[in-house]
Amino acid sequence: MHTLGFSQDWDHEYKTMNPEYWGETQRSFVRMAERGYVYQDDHPVNWCPRCETAIADAEVETAEGGDGTLYYITFPGADDIEIATTRPELLAACVAMAVDPDDDRFADRVGDTFEVPLFGQEVELIADEHVDSAFGTGAVMICTFGDKQDVDWWAEYDLETRMVFTEDGRLTDAAGEYGGQPIEDAKAAIVEDLHRGGHLNRSEPTEQNVGQCWRCDTPIEILSREQWFVEVRQNEILETARDVEWIPGHMYDRLVEWTEGMEWDWVVSRQREFATPIPAWFCDECGHTHVAEEADLPVVPTDEDPAIGACPECGSDAWEGETDVMDTWMDSSITPLWVQGWPDTEFEPATLREQGHDIIRTWAFYTLLRVTALEEEIPWEDALINGMVSSG
Repeated sequence: MHTLGFSQDWDHEYKTMNPEYWGETQRSFVRMAERGYVYQDDHPVNWCPRCETAIADAEVETAEGGDGTLYYITFPGADDIEIATTRPELLAACVAMAVDPDDDRFADRVGDTFEVPLFGQEVELIADEHVDSAFGTGAVMICTFGDKQDVDWWAEYDLETRMVFTEDGRLTDAAGEYGGQPIEDAKAAIVEDLHRGGHLNRSEPTEQNVGQCWRCDTPIEILSREQWFVEVRQNEILETARDVEWIPGHMYDRLVEWTEGMEWDWVVSRQREFATPIPAWFCDECGHTHVAEEADLPVVPTDEDPAIGACPECGSDAWEGETDVMDTWMDSSITPLWVQGWPDTEFEPATLREQGHDIIRTWAFYTLLRVTALEEEIPWEDALINGMVSSG
């Protein structure tokens, strides 16, 4: 490091897993909750069935051009309709079907209902401009949840929720006789039963892009679970980012592209064993959620009751500590604050952030979000973004 001309001040060395550090992470969580950035909600989230935890969009990596199979399936009705899908294991989660409103093949069939083969629920055919009429048969099933488009349709049309995947990657009892089977095993069994029942017309190979967990490469699912979120205020982040000098300049464009492409808020709760505890408790009697007071930090909610004592809503003193922990980027995104002794010192932007281009979407983005929310200031004057350097 000396040979390369590094000039760190080692007095500011830190480890994010030290209680002193994650106590400040908790403080930032509490302050952002007070300012309306942090909230809890039951909402669809990216889920890794191997790690058995929610993950943020930034932790999803896309495997492009993979081998898949497109299955053509008949849905019975007054006039049968055929759909094409790569995921027949989601039939039990089907809550509607959709077609392009400009597709003449279905002009007189919108509003008709059809029966989902093998599972029997009745679903309505709707018209929506986001359907690609050139894909498959032009008719697609809407499931809860196959992808983010399904989530959008589910919300827009106020569709029911049929959760058929478990947190460890099996089918639930909502899938009937396939309940308890691993997803891939259930898929094979459903395809076989569709063929046996005369519902599977044909299949053909296709290329598909699959979202995977960045830690283990397991295909992600979308499950609806109660989680903690940080609101992503895109305009606020971009206004701050414009005041930073990006070196080279085109790296700023990458930050803008990622920010503008954010469809969901940042899910920050993780169902893991080791990380910064989320400083919150739930009243066993009335369900009231209590977020810790700053004066009580750091806290481990699973080991101690809140200092508030009785529940302010019902008076009960029976509390259950939050078992979820925080996304590791909740720790790393306050580094400019930590090295200056925040919150006991007045914050000034750091001179330089140097980092790899691969974590613009995480370290740079989350730091901009958090320092903007906490201090209404840029985190650093300059962002020096380097490429990936091999010593080989």
